[in-house]
Amino acid sequence: MPVTNYIWDRASSNVLSEVDDTGATIAEYTNEPGKFGELICQRRDSTNSFFHFDAQRSTRQLTSGNESVTDTYEYSAFGETVSSSGLTENPFRYNGAVGYHTDSGTRDLYVRRRTYKPAVARWLSTDPLILIDGPNAYCYVNNQPLDNNDPSGLLRTVATANRNVGELACGDKAHQDFRFYFDPTLDRPTPSAFCTGVMVQQNEITCVVQNQCTGEYEEEELVFWEAWRVPKQNIKYESILDPVFFTAPPDNTKKSRGVLKVRGLIKYFCNDHNNDAVQAENPDIRGWRTTRSWETKCGTIHTQGVRATQRRPDWFFQAVSQRPTTRIFKVCWRCCDCRDDLVMAQAIPQYGISFLSSIEGEGRDPEISCGQ
Repeated sequence: MPVTNYIWDRASSNVLSEVDDTGATIAEYTNEPGKFGELICQRRDSTNSFFHFDAQRSTRQLTSGNESVTDTYEYSAFGETVSSSGLTENPFRYNGAVGYHTDSGTRDLYVRRRTYKPAVARWLSTDPLILIDGPNAYCYVNNQPLDNNDPSGLLRTVATANRNVGELACGDKAHQDFRFYFDPTLDRPTPSAFCTGVMVQQNEITCVVQNQCTGEYEEEELVFWEAWRVPKQNIKYESILDPVFFTAPPDNTKKSRGVLKVRGLIKYFCNDHNNDAVQAENPDIRGWRTTRSWETKCGTIHTQGVRATQRRPDWFFQAVSQRPTTRIFKVCWRCCDCRDDLVMAQAIPQYGISFLSSIEGEGRDPEISCGQ
């Protein structure tokens, strides 16, 4: 029986490659940076396959390097494969974007800390965090798989509704309402020991724009950090709303086309140092200023207005924190006074809206040009 070994990146909790018992590479995977990074492509048998996901973060299509569809998939709400086509070997299917790994024999899903069985819509072992997600420790995301996933196998990530995502018109405001939840007990020795802490979000913004729809693309990258102080809580869950607004094109009197992407990495730091499990440099946000907008070459990004800084806080990468979570907001526009003008916005996580963007960054975009 052939042996497959998996090369694992502990920092991102992602599979990087598969090798056989001799160490020869079977497959390689490319993910976006970050915890449970978004899967981009796999290389197997010298062939690249690119992943396309739906709103539930499940793989719906694989395409080849020449953009031809090679494989398609459909699933039930809880992850059973309803239909599929194509012959590409692919272990990342249901919730494949965040690393749910399908066993080719049992069809069970390996999800880091636990194994999930779609046929019965249950985990096969109890939650290591005991009843942190409710009274049934085998229950999968509180029986709400359309709105939630659980890439850690521990605690569900809660998707939130987003206003103004999907297909928009030039001059419309794209708006993501991202609500992230955390449990202030997770870093504590007992569920009754709550702590005071700080929620910090690292925002990475990439912008590619072509003004007047002609000439060279302009590119820009911007990184900043936002922080919310969180008082000691007597409740299990707390949530923070983090809205983002962007109008495409930013000035509707000017023609332009481009892509704006905002990726957020959110961590919760407990700064009560009475517990040895959370000993770390105290998260220090003194000197951070309340900021409501950020200027880029693509235009102005409006945020909620909290303390923020562009100076790298080293403790964000060194201090002990709870498991991070991520969000993505992407706006693609083509507003060039021609018949196929288009604006599309994508938000992850999200409810009910899914599209495969034909616009990618790095200044090269064969699909963005207007028709004749």
